[in-house]
Amino acid sequence: MLIRLRSIRSARWHWGLLAVFASLAGAMDVAIAQPTHSQAASIVLLPRVRATVTHDTFVELANVSGGQTIAKCFYVNQTEADPRATTAFILTLTRNQPIGWRVSAGRSAGGDETDPGAIPAMAAFDGELICVELDVTHAPVSGNHLIAHATIAARDSGDIAKYSGIGLLGLDTNDADGNLCLGGGDCSFGAEYEGCPAAWQLDFLTEGSESPHAGSGSTVHTELTVTTCSPNLANGTALSSTVQFLVYNEYAQRFSTSASVPGWKNARLCEIAGGNCATSIFSHSVLSTTGGRARIAPAGSAAGIAIVAQEIHASATVAASAAANAHVQGTRSFPDLITLP
Repeated sequence: MLIRLRSIRSARWHWGLLAVFASLAGAMDVAIAQPTHSQAASIVLLPRVRATVTHDTFVELANVSGGQTIAKCFYVNQTEADPRATTAFILTLTRNQPIGWRVSAGRSAGGDETDPGAIPAMAAFDGELICVELDVTHAPVSGNHLIAHATIAARDSGDIAKYSGIGLLGLDTNDADGNLCLGGGDCSFGAEYEGCPAAWQLDFLTEGSESPHAGSGSTVHTELTVTTCSPNLANGTALSSTVQFLVYNEYAQRFSTSASVPGWKNARLCEIAGGNCATSIFSHSVLSTTGGRARIAPAGSAAGIAIVAQEIHASATVAASAAANAHVQGTRSFPDLITLP
C-alpha cells in the first residue's frame, strides 16, 4: 500500500483564515531579510539529527560560492545520557563543493588537497547540528555561502523524511569574534547575522484524525522539534525559552497554549505543552476539524526559536512520514547570541 503525503487545502480553510493571518502579519516586525530555507547563509541550523538504534540521518552541506569556504560544525547531543555534549569539526570546501555523510558513520579524511576533512561518527545521538562559516584564519565571516539538508531514515522500514536547513544570513557588520549576535537589539556590538523569526507558521493534521492518504482505520500525528537560537557552544549550555502557540481550526476559531523549551525539545505536537493528547488543542476532539494552523513564537523577549516538524501517517500495514519546514513570519526585534569556543 502506498501512502502519498501532500498538503491539504480547501476553500473554507483558505478564506476562513485569510483575514486572520493578514492582521497577524501586519502586527509583526517584518524585515527585508529573513531566515531562509532556500538561500545560502553564513549560519545553518539542522534542529533534528538522529543516529540511534532506530534512525540514522544523512546530512548534506554545500559551498555555493566560486571560491573556498570553511565551515565549523557542532553536533549538540540532547539525549538524557549525554545532554548538550558538543562535538566539533571543521570542513574546507572547494568552490561549489557539496559533501554528504551518514551521521552514524561520519567520514575519514582523504589524502588529496581537495578533501574537505574528517567528520566524527556519532552513536546514541539525537540532537542538532549547527554550522558556521569561517574565513581562512578560522574567524566567523559573513560570506553567505552555505546551504544544508537533512534526511532522517528509519532503519527498519526505510522510511525517509527530508527537510532543509535553516539559514541565517551574515551581515556586513560582522566583527569576526566568537560572539555571534543574531538580530541586534540589545547586543552592544550590533547585529552580525539576521535574527531568528518573530514567529513560525505550521499547518498540521489534527491528532485523532484519520490520515487522508492511508484511509479508514489509519492514524496521523506530528512530531515537533524546537531549539532555541542562543546556544553557548563553548560550555554546552543554552538559554531556555517560553513558546506560545496560537492555534486555529478550519473555522478560524482560536485556541492557545504555551510550553517551556529548555534549549531543545522534541515531542508529539499534542504533548509539546504537556497533558493528554485526546484533550490537547492540537486534537480533532478539541478543534473539530481535520486541519489546523499554528503560529509558534517565543514569548516577548524569551530566546528565539527554530523548528522543524515531521508528520507520520500509519495504516495497519505500513507507515510513512514527511518532514516539513515551517513558514517564517518576520524577524525578531530581540537579539539572540551564539557563543563559539
